[in-house]
Amino acid sequence: MPLWLLSLILLIALALWLLPGIIFVRRDQWAIWRVPCKRRMQTAAVATLYGCFALPVLFIGVAALYRVNWWWIVPYVVYLLSDRRSTYGNWRSHWFRSLSWWKHCRDYWPVELKRQDPSVPLKKDRPYLVGVHPHGPLLPISMVNFFTEATHITDVFQGTRISPTTLNAIFMLPVFREIVLLCGAVSVAQKCIESVLRKGGGHGVSIYVGGAREASQTSDRYTVLVYRRKGFFRLALRYGVYLFPAFTFGENYIYRYRTPKTGTMYYRINELAMRWVGYAVPFLVGRGIFQKSFGLLPQRHRLVTIIGNPIECPQTDNPTEEQIKHYQDLYVAGLKQVFEQFKDSYDPEGKAKELAVG
Repeated sequence: MPLWLLSLILLIALALWLLPGIIFVRRDQWAIWRVPCKRRMQTAAVATLYGCFALPVLFIGVAALYRVNWWWIVPYVVYLLSDRRSTYGNWRSHWFRSLSWWKHCRDYWPVELKRQDPSVPLKKDRPYLVGVHPHGPLLPISMVNFFTEATHITDVFQGTRISPTTLNAIFMLPVFREIVLLCGAVSVAQKCIESVLRKGGGHGVSIYVGGAREASQTSDRYTVLVYRRKGFFRLALRYGVYLFPAFTFGENYIYRYRTPKTGTMYYRINELAMRWVGYAVPFLVGRGIFQKSFGLLPQRHRLVTIIGNPIECPQTDNPTEEQIKHYQDLYVAGLKQVFEQFKDSYDPEGKAKELAVG
């Protein structure tokens, strides 16, 4: 299929999906006038961030539709396909991570990052491994907390440099990959994570442990996947890290979700997407730039990420199944402790009274 035709089909599909929302939005849901400039700046920042996901499609679509000369794209494509060192976090820029743009994104929800008990000292004699839950359907919330300095992550971890991880496929997206690289992201591939952990104390990695499967189960209740992720704990024991369970309250309220039922066509499409791409987004409805009931932008809702107390893992070259299960249980206990301690403060709506662990 020609690229211009593919781009046209995508644009028509997007227009058909958005049109009903534009027509049937209630009058009281529109927010065009009398909106403070500060809130407009926040919305613009988040809209720009979400727009970054569309840059690769726009990049290819414009080039195909207007028949531009492809010779100037060839060097970039060769670099894109051959570059493998960038996925180790070599592009990290403190200046880029500290841009005021990220602060506007932070204030949109707003997003906060806190420790469960700030009085507990953090030792720096070994690397950190931070497991974050729940995954949520999209990337931006994690970008604000772990890809930037908007929530002062370096101060929260008392100077330790935490490198966020993301899918390999993200590093193949033109333009957007450079944004992620400047944020210091590393590939979620084992060899890339190990390259950070080998640096020892003062360095760490944050991982969404549940992955795409946890994202596909996003709904009104909190569901986290831990026991299926033995590789995460095997890595923690192999490098003898300090293991931090982290939980974000409010992640499930920023969209209205529809979880696919087993056996349906939508479920099969999601399964194929996870198999081929490694990620599948559930059907979701957010808000628009000028109205609050329909669109791709997330709803404004306070989001608070709590970093649990560290779990010290002994350095073990070949951890046994019993050891892995033991530290999975300790991790789940720490995660549940965070949830129970803070759910009344940061989840006052009380839609999810319990934490489901799989």
